[in-house]
Amino acid sequence: MGTGSDRIVKSGNRIAMKRILKIVAVILVIGIGAFFYLRESQGMDMPTGQEGPAAEQLAQRILDACNVDAWDQTRYVQWTFAGSNSYLWDRTLGKVEVVSGDQRVILNTADRSGVAYDVGQQLQGEDAEEALTSAWA
Repeated sequence: MGTGSDRIVKSGNRIAMKRILKIVAVILVIGIGAFFYLRESQGMDMPTGQEGPAAEQLAQRILDACNVDAWDQTRYVQWTFAGSNSYLWDRTLGKVEVVSGDQRVILNTADRSGVAYDVGQQLQGEDAEEALTSAWA
């Protein structure tokens, strides 16, 4: 009969195994996608553009449709990815706050430096580096 600590260790091993399997699955999907993309793109010529008034008009219509003036004036952009990771991007300061569970990371987009917290406590050393790398992924 297992003790309470045995169950905790087994539970931790299952979580670690699930994380490894998820990473392997993502790498596999990306690898397969890259293979097919490269295979297809090697046989195709890149399209060539033509300069001139018609091209300029098209570019301006695209910028107008995207409301580029509003985008240029937007300081903060916030979104959630996959229902679990939340992002807050300060375009002016070049910083992104990434929140995933109890972990919060503030990244500097210019040099990928930053600071990481777990349950409100600042992480140091290897733990901080791992959190920063994970937030960039």
